[in-house]
Amino acid sequence: MARGISGGQAKRCNIGIALLSDPRIIFLDEPTSGLDSYTSHEVMELVMALTKTHNSITVCATIHSPSPQTFNLFDKVIILLRGRIVYFGDNGD
Repeated sequence: MARGISGGQAKRCNIGIALLSDPRIIFLDEPTSGLDSYTSHEVMELVMALTKTHNSITVCATIHSPSPQTFNLFDKVIILLRGRIVYFGDNGD
């Protein structure tokens, strides 16, 4: 019986592939969609750990309805309402 990889493993693998070219910025379009809350948080913890160890990487990600724990991983946030920016700034302000 052939077994593939999980959704979380696939997301982490794709992020790893993107990092091979040593980019200065990475755009992640809904990197946690289709994942359970635990795996979503795990993927975003990995992404944030990469930004801490490689200070030259900026990550821009779109995430719908993150858990409070995942939301708190971000340094800066943009919150949109009906396509308009209602907040842009440091997380926690």
